[in-house]
Amino acid sequence: MTRFGSRLPSCRPVRLAIWSTDADVGVSLAARSRTIPSDDVEMPRPKDAMSLGAPEHAPAASPWAFAPTLKVDAGERSVVVSETYARVKSIARRVPISRVADLTPLDDLRLPVYSAVTPLARDLKIHNGKGATREAARVSAMMEAVERVAAERSFAPCLLASYRELERGGPLPPIDPRALDLPADTAYRPDSKFTWVQGRELLAGRDVLIPLDLVITPPSEGMLRDIDTNGLASGNIHLEAVVHAICEIVERDALSQILFTATFGDSEDQPYAQVPIELGTLPAQALEWAERIARAGLELEVLDITSDVGVPTFYTLLLDRHYPAPGGESRPRLFFGLGTHPDPDVAVLRALSEAIQARLIIIQAARDSYNRIRTAPRRAAPAAMRNRRVSRRRRGFLQVPGFKSLDLRADLEFLLACLAKAGVRQCVAVDLTHPSWSIPVVRVRIAGLSPYCVNKRRLGPRCFRHLL
Repeated sequence: MTRFGSRLPSCRPVRLAIWSTDADVGVSLAARSRTIPSDDVEMPRPKDAMSLGAPEHAPAASPWAFAPTLKVDAGERSVVVSETYARVKSIARRVPISRVADLTPLDDLRLPVYSAVTPLARDLKIHNGKGATREAARVSAMMEAVERVAAERSFAPCLLASYRELERGGPLPPIDPRALDLPADTAYRPDSKFTWVQGRELLAGRDVLIPLDLVITPPSEGMLRDIDTNGLASGNIHLEAVVHAICEIVERDALSQILFTATFGDSEDQPYAQVPIELGTLPAQALEWAERIARAGLELEVLDITSDVGVPTFYTLLLDRHYPAPGGESRPRLFFGLGTHPDPDVAVLRALSEAIQARLIIIQAARDSYNRIRTAPRRAAPAAMRNRRVSRRRRGFLQVPGFKSLDLRADLEFLLACLAKAGVRQCVAVDLTHPSWSIPVVRVRIAGLSPYCVNKRRLGPRCFRHLL
């Protein structure tokens, strides 16, 4: 095994103390620097060696020591939008974000949507954000840009080793990469060496090791083959980012199971019925947007697709029967949105606004494309979607169970309790915060939940179980 190292431009040997967030555990490792590929320096791989010694420095404050945090601004943030904007604006040139554009006027619905451009990013160059106000949408787009660029590399100490070596005697327990639905062409083998970084397993409250290729994006060592941003999030504080990341993974897991069984199974194989919501019962803010959609001549369907995890999840379908097509004609076009949150009011508004944003982004016609994966499904996609098990009975929105709180930490505790009840045993968070930007960015990985809806090549037991 090779040792942890720090990211230093000169790649000089350095001695570091790597501390567990548990008070009684500390590990100090002497190491040669190892870095994630950067724009300007090709860093050498570390040599095969590892040494353990006594701690030499006081442990830094842990990003995972979550304190009770009062929510502000519609219940999703820890600070007001203006404060977030001041922070992200101050580091925009360093990202760099070269342009921020207001897309709101492109669509008669007038949902505030902005885009932020990062010309030097390694994959996506254009990042979009939505919000209740223009300021919130602008901040959303810029924070999206920050998290994507921050995730291109890690500044954390790292370790080069195989999973087998770490199982036998690593400084921290490793998570099994196979529990995260790797693609069939993955380079991962239990006895092959990969770079590992330290993460925090939130359910057990302990530090673990996780492969770097499952943390950064684009991946660099072949464990994954495609761009992957599932569970990547930024926030004003780490707690805020972690809550957002977990919600994203849960919502995509719910849709993954539905899409997989609709494509490869029969209606009776569906994991659960998707229940249409009576639009007139939506909470005030969502109802206002539903009425605006109806006045614009568009059709809206809101489905409750909450999975066995038990966190409120909604899938919205927005149908434009007269969407412009080449040649001056028009044709029906469907847009969808997803939303998950402990509070059903927040979840449904996220899903609805995401569907509206999806339509506007197509109008914008400037979004990058990536991970274009050809698959050979059992049936054509439209037919497969008709195979979904949608309930014939509509449900009033107030019948959707959820959890309302004024505290972000209480939201996290609810999410972790739901995951544990659903049989999840590992929820790992990794800090990807850029040291000179001071905007928290995290990657969360939840073993056992499916990413199929965002990458059709990553299949696992979570989806296959419905066909057995």
